[in-house]
Amino acid sequence: MMIKIEGKEHREGKSKAGKDYNFNIIHFLAPRAGVNGLAAYEKIIDPALYSYDSLLTGVVYDVEVDLTGNITSIKPAKS
Repeated sequence: MMIKIEGKEHREGKSKAGKDYNFNIIHFLAPRAGVNGLAAYEKIIDPALYSYDSLLTGVVYDVEVDLTGNITSIKPAKS
């Protein structure tokens, strides 16, 4: 699927339970059933899969997801 990253954020720290966390979130717009126009989505990306600095806003990416909707591959789309 092709998406254009509209925003991004990085979250890292320690949970209330004492577990470390580190992940990136991308924000994009895409069709959704029942929505007139586009809906806003957020997806978590493991920094090991794609670093925060490498994720560029305003750029179209080719994204692959597994059956549960988790991103398994993300790369800039070919023009």
